[in-house]
Amino acid sequence: MSIQRINNLSNRIAANIQTRKLPLKSKQKGASGLEYAVLVAAIVVVLGTAVFAFGDQITTLFEGIDLTGG
Repeated sequence: MSIQRINNLSNRIAANIQTRKLPLKSKQKGASGLEYAVLVAAIVVVLGTAVFAFGDQITTLFEGIDLTGG
C-alpha cells in the first residue's frame, strides 16, 4: 500500500469521525470497543507511515549512538 493511499484512507477516516453526529440525548457513557479499535488503527497507520518515510534516517541516527561509553 502506497503512502498516498494510506494518507487518503486516514484522511477519510478522520473526516468520517468528525462528521459523525450522535443523537442529542445520547445515553452513551464512554467509548466503545470499536472506537478504541479505530483509534488504535489510526495510530498504527500514522506510525507505519512515519517509519516508512523516515526509516533510513532513524537507522542512521541509532547507528551513530555509542553505547560503550568510550
